[in-house]
Amino acid sequence: MYAGGLAFSLSAAGWFDYLSSKTGSAGDLAWAILILLVLAGVAEAFARTGHRVTAGVFAFGAVLAAVATVAQLFDWFDWNTDHAIRGFDVPRLLVELAWLAAAAAALRRYRFPLLGAQLVGATWLFVADLVSGGGTWTAAVTIVLGFCALAVAAALDAMGSRAYAFWVHVGAGLMIGAGALWCVRHGGTLSWLLILVAAVGYIWIARVLGRSSWAVLGTLGIFIVATHFALRWSHVSVFFFDNGRGGHAWAAPLVYSAAAALVVALGLWVSRRPAAD
Repeated sequence: MYAGGLAFSLSAAGWFDYLSSKTGSAGDLAWAILILLVLAGVAEAFARTGHRVTAGVFAFGAVLAAVATVAQLFDWFDWNTDHAIRGFDVPRLLVELAWLAAAAAALRRYRFPLLGAQLVGATWLFVADLVSGGGTWTAAVTIVLGFCALAVAAALDAMGSRAYAFWVHVGAGLMIGAGALWCVRHGGTLSWLLILVAAVGYIWIARVLGRSSWAVLGTLGIFIVATHFALRWSHVSVFFFDNGRGGHAWAAPLVYSAAAALVVALGLWVSRRPAAD
C-alpha cells in the first residue's frame, strides 16, 4: 500500500508536469486542483471504508498536491514563490504555511503517522525561512529546531504516542545532524572530531529512548566523519569533504576499519538490556 499509493502520487506529479507544459498559469491551476481533488477523494473514500493505511498514503500525496495548488494560485497572480530561505518573501512564506496547515489537518483527519514527516518538514521550512536567510545562521536555527523537535518527540513517547513520535525523532536527528555538518564543512580536525562525539551521542540517545532512528543516524555520522578523514589523508576531494596534503594509500582502509570497530562496539553496548526484575 505504501509503495502503490506513493507511486500513484508520484505519477500524479508526472501528469501535472506534462499537462502544465500544454497550458498557461490558469490551466496549470486547474490541473493542480483536479489532481488534488482526485487524491483527496481517493483518500476520503478509503477512510470511510475503514482502510486507514491506504487512506493515509493517499492523504500524504493530497497534502503535496494542496501545496502545489496554492503555489500555482500564487503563480497565476504572478507572485514568485521560488528560492526558499533567501530573504523575507510573503508569498513564499504563505505557501510554506499552507503546507504546514495542510499537513496538520491531514494528520488530524487520518491519524496516519507518516503525515508527521510532512508536518515536521513544513515546520522547519517555515520557521527557518521566516527567521533566517541561508548559510550558517540557517544551520544554527536548524539545530535549535532539531532540539525542540527532540523535546516534542520525547513528550509524545511519554504520552504513549510512539507511532506519531517516530517521524518527529527522525526529523530531530536530521535537523541537528545536517545543521552541524553545515557548520563544520570547512572546519579543521577538532570540528570533525566534535561531529564524531555527536554521532556517538546519537547512539546514546537511541539506547536511552529506545529509538532506532537515532542509532541509524549516529552510525551514518560516524561513517561521514570516517569518509572525511579517509579522503583528507588520501589527498582526495569529494562533495563537501576537504582534501589534505597527504596521499597515503593506507589511510582509507585504516580509517574505515577503526570506524567499523567503533560501530560494532557501540552496537554491542546498545544491545545490552538491563536484567529483568
